[in-house]
Amino acid sequence: MMHTLDRYFSPGGCNEMTDRIAEGVLKTVVQFGRMAIKDPIDYDARSEIMWAGSLSHNDLTGLGRAGDWAPHGLEHELSGYFDVAHSAVFN
Repeated sequence: MMHTLDRYFSPGGCNEMTDRIAEGVLKTVVQFGRMAIKDPIDYDARSEIMWAGSLSHNDLTGLGRAGDWAPHGLEHELSGYFDVAHSAVFN
């Protein structure tokens, strides 16, 4: 989620299609993240999260945007506060 949020809320540049893809990625992670928390071995839930992560990491959710990564610092603060390693919530 964070890599998509970093791009979604970055100043400068805008692409409506990219924004809709990013919103779909975020909704998918929320929906299937809840399912994966309830059942950590739910293959379908985890595969949806992994697919969403791949789209974000491959910069699909950043096309046409400048990207400054400022929100990423919030994620690191939350990781420290909740003692969760960066992107290791489902491990």
